Amino acid sequence: MERDEGRELIAPPQARGLRALALAMGQDLARDHPELAARLELAERGWQVARGELVPVATDLVLGSAEVCYWSRRVDLIQNKRVTVRRSFGGLVGSTGSILGVRYRAGSYQVARQTEDQMVQVDSGTALFTSSRVVFDGALKNFNFKLGKVLDVMEFSNGVGISRDSGPDIYFCFGADGHEAAAILRRLVREAKG
Repeated sequence: MERDEGRELIAPPQARGLRALALAMGQDLARDHPELAARLELAERGWQVARGELVPVATDLVLGSAEVCYWSRRVDLIQNKRVTVRRSFGGLVGSTGSILGVRYRAGSYQVARQTEDQMVQVDSGTALFTSSRVVFDGALKNFNFKLGKVLDVMEFSNGVGISRDSGPDIYFCFGADGHEAAAILRRLVREAKG
């Protein structure tokens, strides 16, 4: 097995050879060694995404004449937003009854503004990775940007993060297979940048 960006890869012919060798030795990988079988399957799928021929997927969105879609999924669009919250601090407070229309109060009370960065779901919709751009078609927001504008692709177990040369980072959350989506996008970005 070889490694690429931290993932194990194995070509399909080599994977078939390993399975055949195991059978010749009287071992069924799926039955006798399920962890190894799963690791081999993941490495084979990783090789297909990183080095094999990418399989086009159908989409309802209208693409350019030479544009091909390689990944499409329903996602939640997440962005990092700065949120201002109000914090109150107080100590012991006491007050007197009204004496000649004047009320006396003793103690301390302070209000302070504080800002926090929070990951906020902005929209839900369909994300596409095509041969030339990343497209998001949401209920509230639509955008697209060229693959050449992508600076970094961050993979998570439940999604993918994209850092662009302008604008905030965006995160697509969609459940499982974040590693495969990130590998497809990295490959498309590499091919677009040449």
